[in-house]
Amino acid sequence: MKGIRSVLYMHWRSVGSWVYIPWLILGSVFLINYGWRSFHQDSQSTNDVGNMVIFIYLFTVAWIFNGQLFAFASGLSIKRMHFVLGSVMAAILISIGSSLLLMLLIVVENMTNGWGIDWHTFSWKVTQTFAYWEQFAIYLLVFLCLILLGFFLSSIVIRFRKRGLLVFGVLLYVFFLVISNTSVNGFDHEEAFWTWIGQHGLLVFYSLIPAIILLLFGCYMLFMRRAIIRS
Repeated sequence: MKGIRSVLYMHWRSVGSWVYIPWLILGSVFLINYGWRSFHQDSQSTNDVGNMVIFIYLFTVAWIFNGQLFAFASGLSIKRMHFVLGSVMAAILISIGSSLLLMLLIVVENMTNGWGIDWHTFSWKVTQTFAYWEQFAIYLLVFLCLILLGFFLSSIVIRFRKRGLLVFGVLLYVFFLVISNTSVNGFDHEEAFWTWIGQHGLLVFYSLIPAIILLLFGCYMLFMRRAIIRS
């Protein structure tokens, strides 16, 4: 447990990169867009994906920090399993905190009727009709999935170097190509397939994303247990 706490402390020492910087970036994007839209108001309600910047940022930070902290943790003789568990716990805490902050902004956005100009930037259009707890669950899963994806991709580079990442990209492309063709051919035509996905989107999301999270966690643990510090 001491090793896990040490890893959590390492992530906490980087709270600026995990918390302050992404929310400052998101706030800056919001203020710029708000100023522009205030002078170019439209009679219709508008939506954008301004909050995507924080999802992309946390994915990138997870990818970069995993390699940096692993090298540092290895120098402190922290076990690889403790490093993995500590990093995953940090990912869960960061995802919960980020989702709560995002939901707070969504509540304020709804209370002010889109910041007074009928503009929705923090909530996704497809989730605006959902209950707040459902939106929180969706954002939490997406945050956690992206952070773990960053950890996983970093573990590939640590374990197999850049060529491993290239092989993974090729395999992923082939996998989606096969799945797409197989799924589409199971229906009368492609339009019926995408119609079914649209009608059962929430079920697909709640089934697929947790499975992906577990898969990423398992692969991340496997690769990090065999990781080697390279000069």
